[in-house]
Amino acid sequence: MSKYSLSFKLQVVKHYLSGLEGYKATAKRFGIDHSAVRKWSAVWKLHGEAGLTTRRFTYSPVFKESVILYMREHRLSVREVCATFSIPAFSTVCEWERL
Repeated sequence: MSKYSLSFKLQVVKHYLSGLEGYKATAKRFGIDHSAVRKWSAVWKLHGEAGLTTRRFTYSPVFKESVILYMREHRLSVREVCATFSIPAFSTVCEWERL
């Protein structure tokens, strides 16, 4: 189960995207880490509401390699590639890259 509900995540994203406050101010207002605001906003922009739902996956070695290659080819950050492929934790991709 996710730590935060979908409705809470949507509320945070909508507040941030309204342009009234930045990542840090939005995070402070909702009592969460600013990296969550950044991640949820990026995922929402790419995938909409479906990107904010929590899923558990087992990733194949082929998929892991393709993500790393895509990241390098397109010169994306780990956070950007996580948003693109709907990978919940950027540390997952960091670990794949390290290995």
